[in-house]
This record gives sequence, C-alpha cells and structure tokens, in this order.
Amino acid sequence: MFPALADDAMISMRYGWHLAHGEGLVYNPGERVEGYTNLLWTLVMGASIAAFGSRGGALAISLLGIVLCLACAAAAARLARALAAAAGADPGAAATTATLLGLTCFPLAHWALYGMETTLLALLLCLAAERALQTELLRPQTPGGLGLGGLLALLVWTRADAALPAAVVVGFLLWRPASRRAALVAAAVCGAALAAHALFRFGYYGDWVPNTARLKLDGIPLEARLQAGAAFGGEFAASYGPAFLVVLAGALRGRRGAALAAALWAVAGLYLVWVGGDAFPHHRLVVLVLPITFAAFAAELALASRAALAAAARRGARPGSPAQLAVLLALPFVLWSQRPDWTRIALLDEPAAAVYASYNTHAYLDLSAVLGPQATLGVVQAGTLPYYGAHWRTIDFLGKVDPHIARLAPDLSGAENWFGTGTVPGHNKYDLRYSILERRPSYVQTAHWGSQALDLAGLYVRGWRSGRSYLLRIDDPAVNWAALDAVTPLPGAPRR
Repeated sequence: MFPALADDAMISMRYGWHLAHGEGLVYNPGERVEGYTNLLWTLVMGASIAAFGSRGGALAISLLGIVLCLACAAAAARLARALAAAAGADPGAAATTATLLGLTCFPLAHWALYGMETTLLALLLCLAAERALQTELLRPQTPGGLGLGGLLALLVWTRADAALPAAVVVGFLLWRPASRRAALVAAAVCGAALAAHALFRFGYYGDWVPNTARLKLDGIPLEARLQAGAAFGGEFAASYGPAFLVVLAGALRGRRGAALAAALWAVAGLYLVWVGGDAFPHHRLVVLVLPITFAAFAAELALASRAALAAAARRGARPGSPAQLAVLLALPFVLWSQRPDWTRIALLDEPAAAVYASYNTHAYLDLSAVLGPQATLGVVQAGTLPYYGAHWRTIDFLGKVDPHIARLAPDLSGAENWFGTGTVPGHNKYDLRYSILERRPSYVQTAHWGSQALDLAGLYVRGWRSGRSYLLRIDDPAVNWAALDAVTPLPGAPRR
C-alpha cells in the first residue's frame, strides 16, 4: 500500500523526508530552496516520517488530518455553545447545529484527508477566536495575552500568510480598552514568531521572501490576479455567503462573536481575490475561517429558533425542541453549500487529488525498476512521485523549488487556464527548454505545458512498462532498458 496525499502536500512530505534522514529541510540534497508554505506542518510531516517511515508517515498525516477535522467540529460546537449562552439562546441547540455544519463541510474533510495544513489552521484560528472572545463568553476575566499569542504564533508558523487573520484577532481585542494589554502581548508574541521565521528563512535559504511567493506573485499584474481571484472568490461566496450574511446581520446587531467571524470571513475572501485565487477547487486558502463562521452562524440560528418557539407558544402551538428547529433551519444551507461536491460526497466521482496520486504512485512503482539511483526526474507534478522516489534528484518544471523558474515572467496568454480564471497561480511560469534541454532529466513527465511544446525526437524515447509509457532520455546511463516491456521512438524530426 502506498498512501498518497494531495500533490502539494507530498511536496512538503519530501522536505520532511529529507529532514528525517538528516539531509536538512530541502527538496533536493544540497539545494536550499523554500518550496513549501507550511513550516510547522512540514516539521510535523518530518516527525511522522521519522516515526513511521515513508508510507506509514503519509498514512499517519492523513489520519491526523481526520482527527483535526473532528477537533474543528468540536471547537466550533464549544464556541457556538458559549456564544449562544452569552446571547440568551439555547446553548445545546447552537452546539448541535455547529457540529452538524462542521462534520458535513466537504472542503474541510477533503483537505484533511489529503494531508494539507488547512485543517490545523482552522483549528488554531477557532481556538484563538474563542480565547479572544473570553470577555464575551460569560467569563469575568479578560483574555490572557500569552496564551493567545502562543496560538497565533503556531498559526503563522503553520502558514505565514495566516498573519492576516491573526492581525484581525489582535485588532478585535485592541478595540476595547480592557483587552488592549492582552492584545499587545499577543501581538508581540506573534510578531516575534514571524520575525524568528524570517530570520530562519534568510539564514537557511538566503532569501527574505519564500520562493513560492515569488512564483505566485512576482511579475503578475494586479488586474490578472483580481480576475483569477474573483472567480474563486465568487464560488466561495456562492457556497458560504448565506452563512456569512446571517453572521453579518448578527454583527450589525452588536454581537461581538458574529463581528469577529464576519471580519475574518471578509479578510480571507479579500486575500483570496488579491493573490489570484488558487490552482485547486475546494477553497483551500479560505477554509480556515469556516469553523468560527459555523459557530457564529449556529448561535444566530439558535437565537432564531428561540424567537420562533416563543411565537409558536404565544399561538398555543407545541413545536419541537430548540435543537431540532435550529438543525432544521441549518439543513438548507448544508445542502446548498455542498452542492458543488455532491457527486464526490456520494462517491460517484473521484477527487482530482486521488486521480493524480494514483497515476504518480503507479509511475513510481514502474520507474523503480527502470531508473537507477543516479537518475533525475523532470515533472510538473512535483509531489507524489518525487516523494516516494526521494532518492532521485527532481527538476520541478513549474518552479516551486526552482528559483530560476520562479523569477521568470508569467505566461498570461491563457494557454494554461483552469476554471475560466485566465491564469493559474503557481502554474504560469515555465521554460521547458531550460528544464528539459539544458538540465537533461532522465525521465520527463511531459514535454508540453501551456504555450510551449518541445519536439524531443532523437533525444527521448517512449519506454513501456505494465501498459504505461514514460519519456526516457536515450543516452542516460541511469536507465535500465532491459526492464522495459517495449521502446518506441517519438514522432518528429530527430534533433541534432
């Protein structure tokens, strides 16, 4: 069994593999490039690999994601209970509704199962929001700055761009004089964590800016990013906007928990649009705000159910319990928000992450018999195959771990255009002549990307094994030609 996560998660797993084997926090030994965006999660992956090995480590990360997903639902339920009690609504109704919302959220479950750090972010942010709201949650004391700062530090170490929601939480506390000291302490702890990460980045990788940030933002006009981001932001708003509007209405009525949830939701949505969206569906960059949104939404539904029950009692009716009514009110939202993924929820359609993982796992099994330890891989999917083949040096055609590619001008022609966005962040910089003809990998995953297509006749052949074909370099001594079932030349004029 070869457990596989989302391809981006497997890139971080390869960093964790090399760390666990004493080669440092690197993608290729000897090449210090920060090609991950999730330092804390990558360290957790390294510990998992050290404890359970490459295959067991991948499975452990998937199982940990499931545990974190359940923890998110529990944290949302606890926060909803406290918010409802503070507003005079039924706490049990709010907790039950928040649990339902958390456990039926496909994006949270999807990214948890496929090993992304998003569920850890969501849990940390929900816990930080609960701590920031202590003065609102029937507790006499103000929130402790050190505890909140510790949660925010873990948040920004998990993803540096989580500094934005962390700033919202700190700003929320600064609004009231009684909690300003705690806010300043939390800001100092979180700022120190960001500074420590920046110093580590510069000392270890020699750059103040992550390579991934250069790849996704450098040279891409704001107009192009906004166009792509609006497509993703529009889908997020369409799915979860109804909950946001209910929470916003609660915020306008002076409920502080709803105000914090609405602010976090709005900032996350604006950030998604500003960076140009994502290369993948299922709201990867913004799911961190969903548990606190669910908590505030559930509290609002509990208030609505209280009002409805009171009106029914005045008419002499005998309706159900507050929890039953709150859940009934939430069901249309649950069905609406999951509508893009109902075929996957019903197991009628396989997620793209699973399709790519299966393909690349089979490629690893075939190539293990064909390529020697000195071989090099050239790939556009730099996760699953390079992770299980961590002993092979890997060339990333799309530049996540290649500073040369990350600094190129992006291709904004629309040749690589997913979801109708016009451009794809992190996938619109490439130079196949450099990556293939100059760096000469033993195996090439594809000779075509975007507006570039190379004629490799005379340089590469198609080697067949187990019914699958692979582009292999003709003169590469690392290729075991005897292990192939067949070899066929590429059409076209041989290069000289």
